[in-house]
Amino acid sequence: MNDRRAQHKDHVWSYDFVTDRTEDRRQIQLLVVIDEFTRECLAIEVARSISARQVVEVLRYLFADSSLDYQIPAAFAARCTSAGAYGLTPDEQRPHAP
Repeated sequence: MNDRRAQHKDHVWSYDFVTDRTEDRRQIQLLVVIDEFTRECLAIEVARSISARQVVEVLRYLFADSSLDYQIPAAFAARCTSAGAYGLTPDEQRPHAP
């Protein structure tokens, strides 16, 4: 278990998927990204299904918008079965050092 907590804005971001159904019973997915320190919602991507490629694009947009020196955690890269296919560079696949 990792007990590191966010110390300031943009220190730790988290994302998760939420699944729901519309009134006509069609499934929708939401990708929600939050800042752990401020609890600000940074992005909500809504679609019938969300691919790993879409997740990478949302994160890249947020990273570019925030002007952070970022790295996509290895855990995320592993979730993408073929990370190279989604344009992740080796630097983005390394865990971020504190």
